[in-house]
Amino acid sequence: MQRCGLCSLLSRLLRRAMCVGSRRGSGESYYQELETTKNELSKETPERQKLKMCDHMKEFFHRVILKSGSAVGDLAVLKCPSNQFIHHAKVIGIENPQGFTSHQLTEKLRKADAKLLLSAYYSESYLVGNMLPYRVVVEQKCPEAYVTEDPIGAWKYGHFDPKPLYVTFTPYEGNVKAGLFLNEHYRKNFNLNVDKYLPKILNIDPKYLPEVKKFYFEDQSCEITDKTVPIYIKMITARNFHQSMYNTVKWFVHNVNTYKYPLSIDEFKFNGPLHFTKFFSGYDVNLDTGFCDDLLYLFRLPTDFPEFSKHSISYQLKSIYVDSHVNFAITGKATAYTDVHPCDDVYFDNYGFCEYQVYGNQSEWIHGVLHDQVSVDCTHWFDLEQIEFWNNISLD
Repeated sequence: MQRCGLCSLLSRLLRRAMCVGSRRGSGESYYQELETTKNELSKETPERQKLKMCDHMKEFFHRVILKSGSAVGDLAVLKCPSNQFIHHAKVIGIENPQGFTSHQLTEKLRKADAKLLLSAYYSESYLVGNMLPYRVVVEQKCPEAYVTEDPIGAWKYGHFDPKPLYVTFTPYEGNVKAGLFLNEHYRKNFNLNVDKYLPKILNIDPKYLPEVKKFYFEDQSCEITDKTVPIYIKMITARNFHQSMYNTVKWFVHNVNTYKYPLSIDEFKFNGPLHFTKFFSGYDVNLDTGFCDDLLYLFRLPTDFPEFSKHSISYQLKSIYVDSHVNFAITGKATAYTDVHPCDDVYFDNYGFCEYQVYGNQSEWIHGVLHDQVSVDCTHWFDLEQIEFWNNISLD
């Protein structure tokens, strides 16, 4: 438990920095100001999920969409905020930052150029460090407090205000680290210090590193090579994204009447011509469908990506995917293009996960011509082996 108000000071300061140069669009910044009017639909990120747990923020949310992981994970909470203050102080050239109080450091950081603060985020240390360098701390209850209960405990024990929930994910979220995988300089530095950096990327105690090596690499070398890149993507996807998403769904169905507050789940598996990987790596490569790729079919991003041709299957997919989100905004349920079984506590316990839709693409011969088509299938399969592994390591 941290001193009251420290998190709110840090949050206000870093919100200003994070809003500079955001590539994720108006609905995608992790730190963005809430509108002054009540919204029927809120694009949910880990940051918004924390806002929804705040007593004075609940009225802003009527339905929520959760994409690419959630705040229900130990990666989302900053355990030692003073270290982050000191790190940023060093970046802007403050000597002996340990000698200042938190309030003194805050005032100095407020006067710094926001782009200089961002340099502490967009750096090599980010590629080999935690996925969310700017995070909240759990504070004592007081008027200035932002989050007063650990999100894991809040969701596990039902200490949140239920709303209709729409959860979406992609199969290869871990390609967000493509800048590390594809850059020879970063890869070499990582491999020389793999036992130091791998626990940081996974946000685990180094004592669990032998278990990780055994589970994913069968006690073989865990250096990043062309051969091990798919393993790294799989591992980071499970740990940093799917684990928190799975636990969010699990505790939601255990604590909420899902017939009153519906739960919709989609996997976006459509492998189209455009990928966000080029922003994470600087290379326009296809590492399959991953982090942020679904946003290309929800928002127009003409300054960074070309428009889809109206005769393409990407345009067709965009239309039905947007319709699903609009339908959720109106009714509280995502569009069911297949027969999806409602998910409740009993169904989850019987099958290990909820039934969900999978947006993909497939090829089919029609009159002797091979055509690409949009597919929407249904499944309840989830990689429970990986989730169990990470829950055993990180959850009591």
